[in-house]
Amino acid sequence: MNPMQGFKLNTTAIRNAKAKAKPYRLSAGRGLVLLVHPNGSKYWQYRYRRRGKEHLISIGVWGTTRDFVSLDEAFAAREEIRAKIKHGIDPAEEKRAQKRVAAEREGKATTFEKVALQWLSVWGRGKSERTFKYQERRLQTDIFPLIGSMPIEMVGRKDVIEVVKHIDSRGAHEMASPKELPELLKKISGYQGLLTRYAMELMALTFVRTSELIQAKWSEFDFDNKRWVIPAERMKKAKGMQAAHIVPLATQTLMLLQQLKTISGASTFLFPGLDARKPISNNTILMALKNLGYKGRMTGHGFRSVASTVLHEQGFNHLYIERQLSHMERDEVAAAYNYAEYLEQRTAMMQWWADYLEEARK
Repeated sequence: MNPMQGFKLNTTAIRNAKAKAKPYRLSAGRGLVLLVHPNGSKYWQYRYRRRGKEHLISIGVWGTTRDFVSLDEAFAAREEIRAKIKHGIDPAEEKRAQKRVAAEREGKATTFEKVALQWLSVWGRGKSERTFKYQERRLQTDIFPLIGSMPIEMVGRKDVIEVVKHIDSRGAHEMASPKELPELLKKISGYQGLLTRYAMELMALTFVRTSELIQAKWSEFDFDNKRWVIPAERMKKAKGMQAAHIVPLATQTLMLLQQLKTISGASTFLFPGLDARKPISNNTILMALKNLGYKGRMTGHGFRSVASTVLHEQGFNHLYIERQLSHMERDEVAAAYNYAEYLEQRTAMMQWWADYLEEARK
């Protein structure tokens, strides 16, 4: 039986609604709900469906004084929203449009675009012109048309989510979701090109950058200490510096490398091309993923994104993940970069990741 059946929300019930460990909602009927936060605050929301998807629009904070929204006022707001939906007006889209109009009228407002361009000028110091232009183009194409004119203090979580949805809808999100990972791994296991298959599997296990994987040499691997040490000169340059990078080798990774050694062990490179003096092309993995049906859905870099997403969701320390991705923290200086930092924790994390992939493949 539904515990809310027969329950009638009134001012007394709202006032007596106690905070819990997690947010929960009380129904006031016909789509109107009261969201109760763990800190005790209570917010009116209206739940509706549009184009087959459920949406929530905020009405205001519950209260009985002039600055808050009472139960009767929430009922009135609900009926107003229902009338708009009946006439084909999406209240959430209307609200965003009103925000943009208000921002355009307020010429002196510090807009998101102004702040973003200030950030870009600082971020771009030391970057190549190509990298800078690429980032600038992403802002101009995907973000500014939607929220660029909004005052920075008015940009909320929902606005950011809309930007992400916009980018995702045009196929720019070239990363398989964790839910898609089992199917992807099974398809990789059945890939006909053995050398390319091993390259994709090693990419998944180590989530290094494509160029770091493709140009890998057998001399970089320390099998006794179960480490792959990528020399500084092969690492992506960041903040005017380059540093060596350690990749702890999980049990599954070591087994894969032993199998790979029977194929390319006589070569300098793990993945030699037709000319054994050179590695395979950087596009090899991208083309293989395309052949597997993942064009526009997954790239070599996508393995890094998936790993980061899963590891963060599983509660691994952000610093361990970022160091394993060979990312420098924003306030970190080159002289302080320690390529062996958190190595013990990263080793355990990489073994967990390999176990996770093995289980997902089953």
